[in-house]
Amino acid sequence: MVHGFNVSDPDDAYATVALTIGHMYDYVVGVHWPGSRVPLFFRLAQRRADKAGQLLASALRHIDATFDIEGHSLGCHVTLEALKYLTTVRNVILAAPAVDNEVLQRGYEYEECMDSVSSCLVAYSRFDSVLAKAYRLADWDNALGLTGPEDATLCAKTIIPFDCSAFVKAHSDYKKAEQFYAKWLSLLS
Repeated sequence: MVHGFNVSDPDDAYATVALTIGHMYDYVVGVHWPGSRVPLFFRLAQRRADKAGQLLASALRHIDATFDIEGHSLGCHVTLEALKYLTTVRNVILAAPAVDNEVLQRGYEYEECMDSVSSCLVAYSRFDSVLAKAYRLADWDNALGLTGPEDATLCAKTIIPFDCSAFVKAHSDYKKAEQFYAKWLSLLS
């Protein structure tokens, strides 16, 4: 599990997620990376996410196992960056991804990563005010976690857009959303 930007207590989120889905895995590990706690440093945090993803991939390459990786918000950037260097990832779960809504489409940065995973769940909500305001202001575009893929027909078949707007009304609501966990668990069955 990879936390996002401006997180004061990632252990709280990790504990909630681990309690809900931990029984489906042999191990659940939370990755701490230096996002930032200063809102104006989002651009700096994006660059740190690139490096954190490379380091995560480097650490995971030395473990003989298949992984599922879940990211939240800017932690999805870390997750996607790690996928560039890994072939041992089975499922990817992106909750409220604070990345451009085109990055998974053909011709964009993370398109090729999707060919090596069984599935990539993209959980998004139109009611995520953090992504609707702060992300749009920082990147002048829509976030994947706000709209889902801009054009899902240009995405690999492994990508599963999941509109959580009916039950996710805030950026951190995923960790409490039973429907989100049910969809995640359906990837494992």
